[in-house]
Amino acid sequence: MEIKAKNFGPLESINFSLEDFSVITGFNNTGKTYISYALYGFLKTWSNNIKTLNLEELIEVLLSEGSIDIELKDYEKKVFKNFRSLSDTFSKNLHKIFSANENEFDDTTFSFSIDEASINYTNGFEIEVKRKNQKIIKARKESNSSILKILLSSDDSELKSKRTNFPPKYFLIEVTSQIINRGILHEVLPEPYIITSERTGINIFQNELDINKNVLFEKLVQSDKKQFDFDPFDYLDDVVDRYSIPIKDGIDRIRNIDSIHKKNSYIYKQHPEIVKKIEKITGIGYKNIKGEYFITYKKGRKKVLLPMYLGSASSRALVDLYLFIRHTAEKGQLLIIDEPELNLHPSVQINIARLLASLSNIGIKVLITTHSDYIVKELNNLLMLSKGFTEKENFLKKFKYEDNEYLNSMNFYIAENKKLDKIEIDEFGLKRTNFDKSIETLIEISETLYNKLS
Repeated sequence: MEIKAKNFGPLESINFSLEDFSVITGFNNTGKTYISYALYGFLKTWSNNIKTLNLEELIEVLLSEGSIDIELKDYEKKVFKNFRSLSDTFSKNLHKIFSANENEFDDTTFSFSIDEASINYTNGFEIEVKRKNQKIIKARKESNSSILKILLSSDDSELKSKRTNFPPKYFLIEVTSQIINRGILHEVLPEPYIITSERTGINIFQNELDINKNVLFEKLVQSDKKQFDFDPFDYLDDVVDRYSIPIKDGIDRIRNIDSIHKKNSYIYKQHPEIVKKIEKITGIGYKNIKGEYFITYKKGRKKVLLPMYLGSASSRALVDLYLFIRHTAEKGQLLIIDEPELNLHPSVQINIARLLASLSNIGIKVLITTHSDYIVKELNNLLMLSKGFTEKENFLKKFKYEDNEYLNSMNFYIAENKKLDKIEIDEFGLKRTNFDKSIETLIEISETLYNKLS
């Protein structure tokens, strides 16, 4: 997917291509986080904004027979046409992604394009739709198949016998349209999972929202007693809309940690060594006990449990990544991390770079924004490791590299001079980074001081 934008925050122009592994660096306040938030917002909302397909006859069959098989290829042209109209819609609603004033992005324009010829149906998926806690629709697409099977949930016999309680046709048309859109485009428009730089403070945000919820309840009680005039909907809008979509989703993730913990990701099932890798890198684990998440670490031979709020900044910074790897990851997803180096020792940063490369090699798309020279240098090493050279096996053994940590390709961007520059990569890796000058200056200062003090 290619993204172009003009007049977006501190950036006058953006030309960005989402690949299997993408990196954005740059000085502070150059627009790196803006880009990751906008991309996340688009991937989270596009299916809600795309036009509904004409499915009236199809839904009639579903209602009468209980299931339908849909050939997704038959809907490709219509879905592609609808997708091309999304850029204007997104540009107009950009302020909602950032929870900003409506005129904040008046001059901003976005355009999104996909390679329609690259559409494939490699990955399978399952979706279950609920309405008012009732299971309505189940959808399933097998791997390497373009047939989408949709059926009314098997435990909906009571609903089917009482048509007055069954969802209206327009609801079923809307939901089925979104499932078809996903079935066709989810290979090129991956489901995003974002880890923001505000992650260590998410627990504070969660507590604040819980307090606001209690205040709302008290105000509603007082309103019933006519103690003062109060509109609860205005209050809810003020509380909920305070945060951008990425931060709100991070808060929801922590609040729903008990239900998340009950799931097992495909990584845990098929690549358990990667789950062990993150635990080894950090020296800690995470455990759910009666709905509360604990940090676990070894003290001698014993495992010690520590409540999340008492954990170190580094352990809280990594909990979202652990939840993704251990519990929620699906093949083909996009993992976005804003500053993966946050609160981490340089040695851990280097190993995090290797971990992210491992994820990329098992079907997870990765996008990071970073200020870490350690991470960038190690990613550059992983690019060079994909090449052949003499005594490579001895080299890998000496520095403890694993086969799944190589990077065959990477898109590397620097946000500078109000635009996004793509950096060329040759056989020796990146031709430049934005850290080189700072490091050279620091070395010069150290050498000068050493000579003067000698």
